[in-house]
Amino acid sequence: MTKYILHGGIKEDGEYKKDFFDEMVLSLPQKKLTVLYVPFGESEEKKQKNTEIKQKQFDSFLTQKTTTVVKAEEDIEKFLDQTHNADIVYFGGGNTKSMIDFLKKIPLDILIQHLNNKVIVGVSAGANSLSKYYFSLHRQRIEEGLGIIPIKTICHYTLEKEPQLEELENYKEHLTSFALPEDYFVIIS
Repeated sequence: MTKYILHGGIKEDGEYKKDFFDEMVLSLPQKKLTVLYVPFGESEEKKQKNTEIKQKQFDSFLTQKTTTVVKAEEDIEKFLDQTHNADIVYFGGGNTKSMIDFLKKIPLDILIQHLNNKVIVGVSAGANSLSKYYFSLHRQRIEEGLGIIPIKTICHYTLEKEPQLEELENYKEHLTSFALPEDYFVIIS
């Protein structure tokens, strides 16, 4: 069974909480895990740096497991091989449009097939990319995600964004909407 964990994002000066990492491995009994970190929403200089940071976070929070964090390749065939071999596929934050533009190069049914029966994590741009619709705070409009999960999302949510959430909820078809504040996550199985 595929398990999705969608996180609302984190402040620049903030840190993730242990329960977020615990949830990722809760359904994975094996001691050695491979995490595929997908940084396609990030700038070139941040991709490697953030992959190393993710490795440190997994090592720090999950002392009972041995995790290997691998940065996703931009070559489609290599990327699909990596997703096939990963236990956790972690779609990072950054620019949602950049993330979607890369992932749209892969036929959706093939991508979903490679994500099947894994733990899929989406943080901010990653959560938006997986959703059918999301509210872009940068462009202040509703945009279309990949639709891997038939939901609507707004990340970095605060009460001041209530009008944007209402606009999103009323947009096109009725789907469950998730208002995801920073340091908050939901699980969809």
